[in-house]
Amino acid sequence: MLCDEALPFIAYEFKGWSQLMKRIISLTIVFLVFAAVGLAQQPGIEKEAWDFAARYDQAILKGDIAFLEKHLDPSFISIGGNSSTMTKEESIENMRRGEKSETDFAVIDLKSFPLKFIVSGNTVVITSGWKVWRKANTAVNAPVQIDKGTTTAVYRKEDKDWVLLLEQVLFDAPPPSDVIGAIGRTGMASFRALVSRNYADLETFLANNYVRVDEDGVTTTREQYLADLRSGKLVIEGLKPEKFYINFRENAAVESGTLTLVGRSNGAAFTKTVEITRRWMKFEDKWRLAAEYFSRP
Repeated sequence: MLCDEALPFIAYEFKGWSQLMKRIISLTIVFLVFAAVGLAQQPGIEKEAWDFAARYDQAILKGDIAFLEKHLDPSFISIGGNSSTMTKEESIENMRRGEKSETDFAVIDLKSFPLKFIVSGNTVVITSGWKVWRKANTAVNAPVQIDKGTTTAVYRKEDKDWVLLLEQVLFDAPPPSDVIGAIGRTGMASFRALVSRNYADLETFLANNYVRVDEDGVTTTREQYLADLRSGKLVIEGLKPEKFYINFRENAAVESGTLTLVGRSNGAAFTKTVEITRRWMKFEDKWRLAAEYFSRP
């Protein structure tokens, strides 16, 4: 009953867009026809469908990939609150990523309750309310995030069991789940630009008032830092970030962790491990690095 925004999923870019649109259109017709006809309620099949929906919730909580492989229809589509979509294959792949803690969030609990049933033969459309509790994988010290909303889903009984054809998820309020992921991705992109010496890209990640304070207390401005990199005075050849935590509030965030650096300073080679704290600010809907502070562990 939940899709990419309510679960620890990361949406992938779709290929075969025309085929996907055909799936969405055909399944959306089911919604429209049922809503127009307003068919009679059938309590027995309603209970069966809701029992299956509860099993689906438990499969999501337990990371039961076998359940999804068996009970998601081949044409399954999940539509998120931001109109993002996922196929059956992408949903299963994202669950695999969640098992390896490669996603930004993990679902630790969820509750659902039915609001409306529409029945036509062996097909049931259920609108349900839900509440989900999520814990950040990339920031273990971040508070548990709670989201609420509604889901409308189409279930069909095949032989003696059920499959899920389509789900559309709506949030009561826009979820802030993208914040930690956005900062984490931006931070890693800045590291990659640094190591690849793509200083033009690196510059786009730095706020105009960026400041850098190294482990010896030496303060460097944005202009000085970029000049040192471009002149070869400072060269970072490799780095390894570990145990990074992210805490955020509205348009500001603090990222902290351990960083092992390999490079050259004024021609002298070095390998060092430092504690790093990075302060991020959001400007015009983009996260920018405002400050970096280094210290010896």
